[in-house]
Parts: sequence; C-alpha cells; structure tokens
Amino acid sequence: MKIPGRFGKYWLAYSIALLSLLLVAGIWLTTQRELSRTRQHFLSEGESDAASLAQIFEAHTVRTIQAADQAVQFLAFEYAKQGMALDIAKLVDSGVILGDIFNLFTIVDAKGDVILSSKPFAPMNLSFREHISVHRDGLVQGLFVSKPVLGKVSGKWSIQLTRRIANADGSYGGVVVVSMDPYYFTHTYESANIGEHSAIKLVGEDGIVRAWRTSEEGTLGQDISNSELFARIRKHEQGVSRAVSSLDGRDRLYAWRRIHGRSLYVVVGLDMEELLRPYMRVRDQALRQTVLTTAVVLLLCGMLLFFTVRLIRSREQALIASAAKTQFLSNMSHELRTPLNGILGYAEFLREDLPPGELREFANNIYDSGSHLLSLVNTVLDMSRIEARQVRVALSDFDPRDLARQAFLAHRSSAEVKGLHMEMEVAEDVPGLVRGDRGKMLQILNNLLHNAIKFTDAGSVRFMLAAQGRELHFTVADTGCGMSADAVQHIFETFYQADSSNVRAAEGTGLGLAIVRELASILGGRVDVRSARGQGSTFTVTLPLAAADKPREGEAETVREHQ
Repeated sequence: MKIPGRFGKYWLAYSIALLSLLLVAGIWLTTQRELSRTRQHFLSEGESDAASLAQIFEAHTVRTIQAADQAVQFLAFEYAKQGMALDIAKLVDSGVILGDIFNLFTIVDAKGDVILSSKPFAPMNLSFREHISVHRDGLVQGLFVSKPVLGKVSGKWSIQLTRRIANADGSYGGVVVVSMDPYYFTHTYESANIGEHSAIKLVGEDGIVRAWRTSEEGTLGQDISNSELFARIRKHEQGVSRAVSSLDGRDRLYAWRRIHGRSLYVVVGLDMEELLRPYMRVRDQALRQTVLTTAVVLLLCGMLLFFTVRLIRSREQALIASAAKTQFLSNMSHELRTPLNGILGYAEFLREDLPPGELREFANNIYDSGSHLLSLVNTVLDMSRIEARQVRVALSDFDPRDLARQAFLAHRSSAEVKGLHMEMEVAEDVPGLVRGDRGKMLQILNNLLHNAIKFTDAGSVRFMLAAQGRELHFTVADTGCGMSADAVQHIFETFYQADSSNVRAAEGTGLGLAIVRELASILGGRVDVRSARGQGSTFTVTLPLAAADKPREGEAETVREHQ
C-alpha cells in the first residue's frame, strides 16, 4: 500500500520520533510505578512501626498505672490503720513507695482539705478539683486518672491518680492522691529514633490529652474530642490512620490502642515528612537518573532522526536525479532513432545499388555501424523504461522449446563466424506449453547468448533448458575469459564493465546483464552466475513455471503493467 503525501515520504522519521516518545513515556511510567511502589513500601513499614510502638507504649502505660494503683491502695490501707500518724515521706525515703516515678503523695479528708503529704504543704482545700469531686459524688468506682493539672503543693503539671477512702461504715472518708509527671509516660521513648516531630500521646475518652511526647506544656490538657482523628479513635479500639494534628498542624501517620479496663487511649503518630524522608532521597536519585536517561535517549533519537531525514532527502534527490537521467536518456534515444533509421535506409539502398568494390564496402561499413549504434540506443531505451517502471508484462501461452530454439538459431551464425562450437540441450521434462511473457524471455536469452559469444574467443557456448518442480531453468555456459570474484559482485550494475582487456576490447554499454536481472525480477525470477577468471562463466535464469491456460479464440493476451 502506497502512503501518499508528506507522511509517506518521511514515515521512517515519524516512526523514529514516535518510538522515541513512546520510549521516554515508558521510562517515566516505569519510574513512576516503581516510585509509587517504593512509597507504598515505606508507608506500610511506617504503619507497622507505628502499630508496634503503640502496643509497646500501651504495655508500658498499663504497668505504670498498675504501679500507681498499688501505691494508692497501699496508702489507703496504711491510712486506715495509722490515721494521722502515717508518715508518707518516711515510706518514700525508705523505698517502700517508689518516689522516682511519682511527684507527690497526698491524703485529702472528706471536706477536701489536705491533711497528709509526702512533702511539706500549706493548708488548702481541693474539694473543687475534679479528681476529688468524682469520688465524693460517687461518679467513679476504683482508680481515676485525671486531666493534667498544675499542683498547688508541687507547683508542677501532674496527672492525678486517685482512689476513694472508705470509713469503717463504708461512708466517704476522703481521697488518696498520687501525682505523676505526665511526661514520664513519654520520656522513656525520647531515646527511640522515631523522629523529632513524631508524637506519643495519652488521651482520655473525653478527648483531653493527658501526656504529650514533645514536652510542650501548651499541649497538655488540650481537647481533641472534635478532631477527625479522635472520631476515628472512638469508633475503633485500635487502628492506623493518617491525619493532620489539631494541636500542631503536622501531618502524621497515627496508630492507637485502647487501654483495657481504662478510659484511656495510647496514640503514636509518626511524622509523614520524617517517615518519607528516606523515600524522598530515593525519589530524587531516581528522578535524576530518569532525567539523565531521558536526555541520552532523546539525544540518540535526535541524532538518528537527523541522519534519517538527511538520508531521506539525499535519496529523494538521488531519485529525482535518476528520473531526470532516465527521462534524458529516453528522449535522446527517441531522437537518435529517427536519424539512425534514415542513415540505415540510405546505407542499405547504397550497398544494394552500388557495384562490388570499395564504395559498396564503405556502404556495408556504414550499415553495420549504424545497426550497432541502433542496438545500443535500443538497449539504453529499454533500461530507461525499466527504471521508469514503464515495462508491461504480456502473458501468453507458448512452447519454451521453440523459444529456446529461436534464440539458439539467432546466434549460431555469430558463433560460427568466431569459430566457436555452439550446442543446445533441452531436457525431456520441459513442458510443451507454458504461460508467460515470451518477448521478455527471448530478450533475456538474446542478451545472455550475445554476451557469451562476445566474450569467448575460443572454445564453446552451451545453451541448456530444463524444468525442475514449478521452475524453468535457462543456462548459458561459455569458455570465455571469465571474471574475478570482485567483478561478479558488480556485474549486474548498470554501465558496469569488468576491468579486463577482453571486456574493454568488446563494444557495449554495460547494460545487457543489468537488463537481464531487471527483466527476470519483473517476471518473478532470478539470475545466478558462476565465473572464474580464465575458466569461463555460467549464467542461469530461473523463472516460475506457470501452467498454460489458452484463451478462447479471439481473446486477447493478458497484459500486466509492472510497477
């Protein structure tokens, strides 16, 4: 199928450009897919790390609260036994109660007044404090963990862990209070390399932050109950989710767990910027490599495209020049044939009318030279028609043996004049009738036989016809000068003549074998040659053997134009 227009001319260049674009797109798509996979890998690892940290923090928090509860129950027991004689400071100093974890131990009576403490204190009333009122009003049974408060006794932020003191009759007798540094829950993990902006929180079911890893006092006691993250936490006792913190605005990957039996959640948030920092390094390196690869691909494709376009334009110019040459040769051949025919006509008239002698010999020389020149002109005209694709194939039924005999007889006299032995062999399996272009086959045979006789000074010329399968084989073998291996490689090129004294001495255009090859190709066949210098040459023309299909009487022969 012929592609018209500019695209048809530059289809290879467009294909290279499209291929380069597809290649670049493939490189970037592959890079993007790999980067997406790598990013997801880092996120998956981050989710796993956050969940593991939340589980560890939960276990640590449970142990800490259990230790505080044991201390509270112990003080309640000792207070019930000793009353105001209880020396809490002595218990702390002696190590009976762990003082490194807790800031302050306090006992408050039923009125809310501080009556005992592990540290010196001024008289004060704490009845208005939530961690006191919840026990007085019977709102909480067991241990209560308060919101962070600024202690009046210690002057520090603390979380109050409290239990109710019951009188002998079971009535409300006061509260045991253990004050705990809220940062103790998170300071244990300061040495863990989880990122500067990563967060560890202890959050109550009321949404109040009890502890915050960053040690920013402003975040203690903050209410996050209205945040999107806390809404998810309330729905699931444990999970992983990404959210922007309502406290500091950082984008984090959060994992949380509810502490069993407590209205508390431990929350671990890994900062997304820090979590993806290794990925960003991988991404930047991959993008640099991809940009470099893209530049190399585009450079190579650009160079290939540049040289391809140059080649296409050079070929186009060569085709234009070849077409101009062909047209020139065709025009010149037509122009030369008219005066040549006139010369031949007068020369023939003179040699017939002149008496034998020198003048008649001159007329014969003029006629022979004119005939040879006309033959050369016809050869050039044939080649110009072939190059211009103006050759028409006329199919008809004929006897290949008659064709071979006609060609053989036409050249036998020329061979006898040179003293050459010429013979013809026809195999028995050659069919009596085939279908093909008889005229072009005859032209092929005439050119081969003419060359064989022309380049053979002594010996013989053998002409053989055989059939094999669905192919006809015409073979012309001579004992002439032969050709070198290098000459054989170029013998079918137009205007080529082997560089030997015999060839140079013989007259010709160097188009005979080129025409043979082109005509054989047009007929769907091929030409093979075997030759060695000083040992002669053998040319074999192989043509497809088509079964004869005689047309009905009056039906014209089939004509097919070669494109």
